[in-house]
Amino acid sequence: MIEDSQHTGENRFSGTDQELLALFNGFKVPQEDNGKDKNWNEIVRGIEEKKQAERIQNRRFMWLAAATIALIISTSVFIQWQFALVEVNVPVGQISQITLPDSSKVTINAGSTLKFKRYNFAKRRKIYLEGEALFDVKKGESTFIVDAGPNSITVSGTLFNVKYRKTEFTTECLSGEVTVKRKNNHFTKTLQGGQGIRIETRSKEVEAIAVNYDTTASWTKGEFFFDSTPLQLVLEEMGRQFGVKIVAKGFNPAQRRYTGYFSSINLDEALQLVCTPMGLKYSISDDETRVEIFP
Repeated sequence: MIEDSQHTGENRFSGTDQELLALFNGFKVPQEDNGKDKNWNEIVRGIEEKKQAERIQNRRFMWLAAATIALIISTSVFIQWQFALVEVNVPVGQISQITLPDSSKVTINAGSTLKFKRYNFAKRRKIYLEGEALFDVKKGESTFIVDAGPNSITVSGTLFNVKYRKTEFTTECLSGEVTVKRKNNHFTKTLQGGQGIRIETRSKEVEAIAVNYDTTASWTKGEFFFDSTPLQLVLEEMGRQFGVKIVAKGFNPAQRRYTGYFSSINLDEALQLVCTPMGLKYSISDDETRVEIFP
């Protein structure tokens, strides 16, 4: 029995097993199907091309959006530039001259502010002034208006000086014709060349003045003339021209009046010209930023 088993061990597979082995050996790995791979590659390529097209479209949209935003910002800036007020601020110690869009010229005194709208200026020539300025107005297609607080000056083409400070308003017509109006009390006055008007801010008292052609616009050359002017106003003007703070001690400068002159060239000489004839003394700080005046 044992010997028979060992002998048959050399051929352990039965007939059925041999048939199954032959069946398995008959299976082969299928060869590559080029047609299916080609179709798959085309599908993948189509998906990639679609994604690429979407990316390009998104980039175009982003560029379009950015360009639109830039255009909106540029248009907004342009509109603001067109309609915004142009503001000219002249600091203390300086005098400035500008040419307006209609070729009119304005000389602006120290410590003054002038504003106007650039857009369509030729058809609406309006200026806002706080301080003092000399206007040389060219004739144009519209009237020329200067608003100085509650006061309005209307002209066509002329040369005139306007001063609007906290205590007084003065208009002096050197040539042509100007019309002065008070907005609050309906006061109207037309001035010819050589005529002027002064209005006290607090009392609203109106005073007619004669224009002195030698002194009215002399401030544009750094020369300042005064005729029975409250000393307080004289000292305020001096402070603006030299950029110093002037303090009165032991007296009230609003109660004293000064007739005379000073130049903006030298502070010490200007103080001598004002203080000496009025029996006043003064001291200047080492850095020349403060002046004290006393009896």
